[in-house]
Amino acid sequence: MLGGVKAKCPKCNQDVDANGFQLDYKAGKMVCQNCFNNRNKPVKEITTKPKGPEKPAGWDKEDELLEQLAKERRSEMQGIIEKVPGSMQVNLTCPNCRYRFKYNPLEKRPKYCPYCGKDNPNIKVTGIF
Repeated sequence: MLGGVKAKCPKCNQDVDANGFQLDYKAGKMVCQNCFNNRNKPVKEITTKPKGPEKPAGWDKEDELLEQLAKERRSEMQGIIEKVPGSMQVNLTCPNCRYRFKYNPLEKRPKYCPYCGKDNPNIKVTGIF
């Protein structure tokens, strides 16, 4: 046939005659003859950059420690607020004394911790409801 049907190989992205595909049982898909014959050859490893932003010049162990402490503080703050099912209130843990009490974020009451008297943190209502 002169104008046979062509299909794109999912492994190498080349247009190949549709009759030239075989099932690669290891990959679980139909691949072209070239990919099928070369399936046991090692594939070039693609090197990627380490995840996360690069450290600025002058970054040292002290900065690493400060970053780790900041992450721990943020994780502590995430466990402070829990929604009370069936009501508009949340269970709030005071960051100062760890006392748990109910807090209404719409009315912003109570304004202070009932145990130690410290101000409650500002809570965004959109993240809770």
